[in-house]
Amino acid sequence: IHIITKLRKEVPDIVIRTSLIVGFPGETDEQFEELAQFIQKHPLDNVGIFKFSREPGSPAYSLPNQISEEVKQQRY
Repeated sequence: IHIITKLRKEVPDIVIRTSLIVGFPGETDEQFEELAQFIQKHPLDNVGIFKFSREPGSPAYSLPNQISEEVKQQRY
């Protein structure tokens, strides 16, 4: 948190961007809410948000606690 404030102060023209995945297996409501609150409190210049998608053969494909499509859509 402090690094974002420090960067914006020391480099006024800085652009801060990131990509986020919602609905990763095991993601809790509390974790998602923490992420949403962080983004609201510390707006970034560009945020790409993607829903987790199961890709056959990937390690995350078989993880327990897969998130339903409905929940992923709501978080998205």
